[in-house]
Amino acid sequence: METPWNLFGFKDGTANPTKEQDFDRVIWADSKDWMENGSYMAVRRIQMFLETWDRTSLEEQENTFGRYKESGAPFGKKNEFDEVDLSLLPDDSHVCLAKEVDKPLLRRSYSYSDGIDEKTGQFDTGLLFISFQKDPDNFVKVQTNLGATDKMNEYITHIGSGLFTCFGGVEKGGYIGQKLLEG
Repeated sequence: METPWNLFGFKDGTANPTKEQDFDRVIWADSKDWMENGSYMAVRRIQMFLETWDRTSLEEQENTFGRYKESGAPFGKKNEFDEVDLSLLPDDSHVCLAKEVDKPLLRRSYSYSDGIDEKTGQFDTGLLFISFQKDPDNFVKVQTNLGATDKMNEYITHIGSGLFTCFGGVEKGGYIGQKLLEG
């Protein structure tokens, strides 16, 4: 499956888990109670300042991500899925800061456009970022690290966030949330 591109022109979701055993390690909550086979979903609406980004040099854009724009490969590598070497990335690059926390998650990003902001005259565009993780603290740790010094923060702002519980599947004759409500 090809990795989708975001509105900044970079691949978005390269580091997602792809194998069932990775899902067990990254997504499904470690629980034998009401969260068994469930996950935690974080949702963020992120506005992207495309006008500023589009006036930024290619070199600066790539340094912001820590990846080559054309291929999606991490710096010093040739292919998108090559292993990231943190020593080759700028310390404030998005990939470096996200990887150094070592709390993987499954991400899904969807672009949005709400036209022109009447107050600023700029595009109101960005992405709806959705991630699934076995522990909400994993998301918080990654976001805390990104929030401190991520170069990308010059080009985005977070508009809203939410954290949701996604219950595990339902057995025949059962209903969603039954283990919580009747447990």
